[in-house]
Amino acid sequence: KKGKPLVGMQIMWDMKKDGDEYDGGQILKADNGKIYKAKIWIEDSKLMVRGYIGFMYKTQEWIRIK
Repeated sequence: KKGKPLVGMQIMWDMKKDGDEYDGGQILKADNGKIYKAKIWIEDSKLMVRGYIGFMYKTQEWIRIK
């Protein structure tokens, strides 16, 4: 999927609700085409998105722009 148009591309899938968060799915890092395990939740009106590789992870804040 590397180099493909982002519009319409599925970037998250198989997320399962687990309390106040979604876990167990996968996320695509569009710039390099790699797929990571993922977890998402809401914190202070921001969508927190965490991608995992083994025990290492990176968390991003996604904010809605109106």
